[in-house]
Amino acid sequence: MHIKIHPIPLCGPDQEKPAMDKIVKPQPDRETEPTVRPVPCAGDMNPIVQPTLDGEVPPARQQSDDYETWLTAVRPHFEKAAVTGRTFTTWEIADQHGLPNPPNPQAHWGRLMTLLKDEGWIRTAGWACTGRPTAHHSGVRTWRGTPAARRMTGEVA
Repeated sequence: MHIKIHPIPLCGPDQEKPAMDKIVKPQPDRETEPTVRPVPCAGDMNPIVQPTLDGEVPPARQQSDDYETWLTAVRPHFEKAAVTGRTFTTWEIADQHGLPNPPNPQAHWGRLMTLLKDEGWIRTAGWACTGRPTAHHSGVRTWRGTPAARRMTGEVA
């Protein structure tokens, strides 16, 4: 005895296929749906600020309009960090001193560190997880001041 199995067609030749353009997606309720905010870029050092529990909103980081003015404002802070000889990240110094963002944060922070390295102020020290809230503990370069930096400022190495 042989049993034949016939597949059952979901849409036979005489049946109409469902039209994809007729499928209606539910519309979000504008009063109950949360507002979607853009996710900050990894290089952005001016994150979306969440109010504290008491309702206060911390001040946002300023952004400079031109590179030379920004460089003049922030460079002394990094030179002072280099003289100490301690290991640091770019964000730590910027956050500690409330430094403004450059016109192009994704490029100019790195350019500053390259200038300081090329001039002998700092050297690479390794890698660490960043403390920047929006970076989710990403790996970042750490820097350390050189003995030459201490000699440039008159400090004894």
